[in-house]
Amino acid sequence: MSNINCPVCMQEIDKEAQICPYCKTNLKIYFQRLEQGQATLKLAREALEKKNFQGAKELYESALEMLPEDEEILKEKKALEELFAREKPQEKKKNNRSIVVVIVVIGLVLGLAFLSYLYWPNIETAFSLAVSKKDTLNDVKEIDPHIQKLEELFTAYKNGDVGPFMEDPEAVRQLFLELSEEETNKRGYLLQWAVSLMTEYGINSDDPDGIKYLETAIYLCPECYTIDDATFYLAEKLKETDLDRAWTLYEEVLTIERGYWYFDNALLGMGDILLTKGERKEAKEIYERIIQEYPKTDGADEAKKRLKQLK
Repeated sequence: MSNINCPVCMQEIDKEAQICPYCKTNLKIYFQRLEQGQATLKLAREALEKKNFQGAKELYESALEMLPEDEEILKEKKALEELFAREKPQEKKKNNRSIVVVIVVIGLVLGLAFLSYLYWPNIETAFSLAVSKKDTLNDVKEIDPHIQKLEELFTAYKNGDVGPFMEDPEAVRQLFLELSEEETNKRGYLLQWAVSLMTEYGINSDDPDGIKYLETAIYLCPECYTIDDATFYLAEKLKETDLDRAWTLYEEVLTIERGYWYFDNALLGMGDILLTKGERKEAKEIYERIIQEYPKTDGADEAKKRLKQLK
């Protein structure tokens, strides 16, 4: 589709627009959520093809959280729920058959154990040790800390809670580095989704919470596509209190290929820092550069205002 409704004023706009022409809202993060939703929807359909009904159901629910309610998606989800409901009785029958088989096997094992106990007393100890060892191995196999933590993070993200990602960022980052490709695919782009949400919270939160959100987002996933947003807005929040660090962050923005729409404002921030330091000549040079290299941008308009004030 070529048009969507602005999430703020609900006017129809071009989906490629970065700023709503009606209410002037910055829609970049909103569009990124749409991209995430489409990626999640694709994963849901792939899971459905592989008959992973539970995984598909969860992915459809995640997609619906990020995408506007779409008739086609809702129809697919409803069909999946009906299929899921039909699968459960069959699974129950299979489980019943499995229980019968297990009972028979247990009966045979106990019978053999009893007979062995009568004729060979030491077999009782050996049998107990074997069962104990087997149970321990099963416990280790069933409780995989990586998968358990991954599920906890996924549940938190679904509830809009990024707290578990921020409690120990180093451990979370290490977790995703250690996950196998198969384990990572079970939850799709979970780290990217969480970092995107964290970045959104950071942009819209007051200091110092906003700074913490953005710092954590950058640390957790420096290769995520929201790195330009997090880096730029962290610089904006720091330019009044930590000039040197803000300057370094603005420089980093200028090296990020997909961050080109921030280039004018990143340079503007650098000019403001120079002005704060009393370096008027250098600040003026940067403002003039913005006007020359990025005409008809917000940064250029602000640079013109700064130059007028310097006269």
